[in-house]
Amino acid sequence: MTTLQISVPDELRAFIEAQVSRDGYASADEFLLALIRDEQRRRAKRALEAKFQEAVESGPAEPMTAETWATLRREAVDGTGPDARAAVEAMKEFRKGRSLGGLSTREMIEEGRRF
Repeated sequence: MTTLQISVPDELRAFIEAQVSRDGYASADEFLLALIRDEQRRRAKRALEAKFQEAVESGPAEPMTAETWATLRREAVDGTGPDARAAVEAMKEFRKGRSLGGLSTREMIEEGRRF
């Protein structure tokens, strides 16, 4: 693990110390690491929601078959499929009009937002 030193005003230090005490963190380091991890999760969630929104806006949905999933999986595992960027573009085109488990992409987004 790498050490990072930061300077904070006295009032922020008091706030951090109060949170450490109140929430049962072992140290200020632990509290700040938790804040950073929370921010990472928020950013990842926003990025995922943006991808879902992009999928929603790409067109109506219809079910994917088990055969299609098997082909995609096989191509990914054995390396016979297109490169990653081309695979994403292919999936966007393929996804147009598709759904997963009977749920439309919009329904999946709404379900995810409840978390």
